[in-house]
Amino acid sequence: MRKIRPKVYDDCVPSVERSLTQKEHYPHFSINIDHLPEAKKWEIGNTYYVTLELKQTSIEINKREDKESGYVGFDITAIEAEGSRIKKGKKYDLPDKD
Repeated sequence: MRKIRPKVYDDCVPSVERSLTQKEHYPHFSINIDHLPEAKKWEIGNTYYVTLELKQTSIEINKREDKESGYVGFDITAIEAEGSRIKKGKKYDLPDKD
């Protein structure tokens, strides 16, 4: 699995030391609980595995100087909880689906 490195942005707070004002920002994903009912029993702060089936709907690529960036859009067409989670560095099995 490919790890995602968060982008780090500086918040402008002149009276606070610079390292204390940097915040990490990961890409964000949210979904209606109707589509992932298992999440009702999950704990905030733990890491869970979810598989998505995606249909690509758009792409936007920007080229500036020698750097390329952009976004890709998807529709989620299927979802499945993988049956395991990571808690404090250890892998645990999730209970069977209801």
